Order: sequence, then C-alpha cells, then structure tokens
Amino acid sequence: MLHNKLNQTVEIAVLDAAGVPRTVKMSPRGRHGPVDSAKLGKVTENLIARGHIRQRAV
Repeated sequence: MLHNKLNQTVEIAVLDAAGVPRTVKMSPRGRHGPVDSAKLGKVTENLIARGHIRQRAV
C-alpha cells in the first residue's frame, strides 16, 4: 500500500514505449485520502493501453 497525502506525487518505475526503464511521476488528482496500489495499477494500465509505457517495472 502506498500512503501519500493528497496532492503529492507518486513515483512508479515503468518501461517506456522504447523499453527504457524510467520513473513516472503521477499526482492523485481529485482523490480524497491516500493513493492505494489498486488505483495506481489502474492508472498504469491506462497508460499501457494508450501506448505511453510498455509495462510497469516491478
């Protein structure tokens, strides 16, 4: 579980479209409370679907 205060950014490690490992910063906009890993996973899936990143580096 990732505990973050509202409006803080969360960094996740991903592989971008070229397969290069890098970190992506996301801000939990419009959420009240901590960012949970399920929400973060859904955001990551959306980025993969759009082709921005290839996969989440675990």
